[in-house]
Amino acid sequence: MMTKTIHCCWLSKEPKTELAERCRDSWRRFAPDWKIREWTIDEVRMAADKGEIPAPPPFFEEAVQRGKWAFAADWVRFAALASEGGIYLDYDVELLTPLPELGEFVAGQWMPDGSVGMEPAVLAMDRGNSAANAMVSFYARAPLDTSRTTGEILREVLRSGGIGIKVLPPEVFCPIGIDGVARTSKQTVGVHHYAMSWAPASRKLARWLSWHGMRWLVDALLDMKHVLWDCGWVWRVAVCAVGVLALSSVVQGFRNAMQCVDFHWESAALFLRRENPYKWFFDNRFYDGVVVDATQAPSTIAFILPFGILPHNVANTLWAVCNLAFSASFLFCVARLFLGNARGRYFADPRVWIFAALFLCGAPWRVGLGCGQHTMFSLAFFAAALLAVEQKRHWLIVGVLISAALFKYTVTVPLAFIFVMRRQWKALAVAAAIHAALTVAMGLWTNTNPLELVRQSMEVGVALNPSGGDADLAGLAKWFGVDDVWPFAMTGYAVFGLAIIGYSTWRAFRPPQDARDSLVDLSVLAILADMAFYHRCYDLISLAFPLLLCLTRPFGIRTLLPLLLVVNAFFLLRVDFALDLGFYKPMGFVLHVLTLLTLVTTKRRANGAI
Repeated sequence: MMTKTIHCCWLSKEPKTELAERCRDSWRRFAPDWKIREWTIDEVRMAADKGEIPAPPPFFEEAVQRGKWAFAADWVRFAALASEGGIYLDYDVELLTPLPELGEFVAGQWMPDGSVGMEPAVLAMDRGNSAANAMVSFYARAPLDTSRTTGEILREVLRSGGIGIKVLPPEVFCPIGIDGVARTSKQTVGVHHYAMSWAPASRKLARWLSWHGMRWLVDALLDMKHVLWDCGWVWRVAVCAVGVLALSSVVQGFRNAMQCVDFHWESAALFLRRENPYKWFFDNRFYDGVVVDATQAPSTIAFILPFGILPHNVANTLWAVCNLAFSASFLFCVARLFLGNARGRYFADPRVWIFAALFLCGAPWRVGLGCGQHTMFSLAFFAAALLAVEQKRHWLIVGVLISAALFKYTVTVPLAFIFVMRRQWKALAVAAAIHAALTVAMGLWTNTNPLELVRQSMEVGVALNPSGGDADLAGLAKWFGVDDVWPFAMTGYAVFGLAIIGYSTWRAFRPPQDARDSLVDLSVLAILADMAFYHRCYDLISLAFPLLLCLTRPFGIRTLLPLLLVVNAFFLLRVDFALDLGFYKPMGFVLHVLTLLTLVTTKRRANGAI
């Protein structure tokens, strides 16, 4: 029979915490016939002098000297159990029921990946237990390493020595999961409260984030740490350099956003006043000192009506912050959809971080943020809708997400044809119905014919951007000196619009099997959308999909052209604009066409994966 002794450690001279006193009281209440032996520094010295336990090793002495009391207790617990036997309890383990006869064991706890790991906060071992002896031998020669937990060391020592020990289900002593929720059951004997007095501030912050719904962020940071740890120093320097550039891009974009007047705050404010912002534009009127730039459809402006309530400066700052959140949401959804390793750990894939850094370093994202554009709003909801389809969410949810994604319709209407390929007819109908209802509501609210509102919004767009862009037929004609480029723009819209419909119809009969099979289709649609509706450099952000395609395929002729297009659009565009070299328009058009041909003729594998 196991010795009825509860071992515990309080090695520092500091007074016990309220939690420690409460836990000790629970031991007295639920284990009154058990002896409580508290190990202090003096107790350890005296027991070693009497030969009750081995002499403290250098591991223990260094931990005491540095004030690492929890690590010093790692050796004490196993020395005490090996010499006397009994049960060891950390001072943050509270008993809820009397101690049952469970034999020799170590408590189990939930791990981030859903498995059960060892938690030596609760140990029960007979005198001379082989596991306890093995741990005492390990600490006799081990240096102090505060980066490793006792559970990790115990698992390695037992595995290397071929020693087995019973691991209890987590709900017995460690019912608190990584989300901070205690899932007790009839088997629960006590609760390990995870006081983590031994942990640095970073570990405590990670626990706080995990317990407040931010476990994904902790996993992402840990995965990034592991990726950097596994790669060579050259890659570490390169990653850090790109990270600094990305951070600089974010800061610069946010600073530019503070001066922005282009996120249609004035249109939202006018609609709230039951005014027609399109009429204000054609009358050359200003609202609160801001030019009325009403290029969005009335149904899309409805999505930002709450911003119209706020003062312009406050709304502007809030929109910039929201754009950062939309960017993070887009990157997160893209990682879930197209990247990740075989274990499903998305942020353990270095391509996620490479893609995020290149995306944030690129001129389209930075200029879009600085101009207060709506592209990230649309792309974030678009990626969320695609993820919802992949996770087989209800079509009504998908439809609502698609309706929000259509905010920046010049970008996402062509991309939305991916849902035609995925045969999401009900979801598309819901999205169309929402925009129709919002258009009617905005017309009734402003006492204007809804169709007239739509027509006026299109006229504003044509007035502000008559050429249709610089990478399409109109932009090419303008570069060659043609005065009237509107016929070329109309031709470009027709040609590339028909190309989008034709490609989508063809692919609808051969629907993609999963999200990764959709990436080629999204890349084709993004390039077609760019050629038909390109509006300055911020709409080039949709070329993130060809960039992602390059990262998910082996480097070769099938990725060279998309990569050239992405490099041209994301990084050379600003150089061309700044130096006025004039090479972008013809080169961009040729690259678009060649990339389209490359993607359309890409041979898919039999399983549909990229």
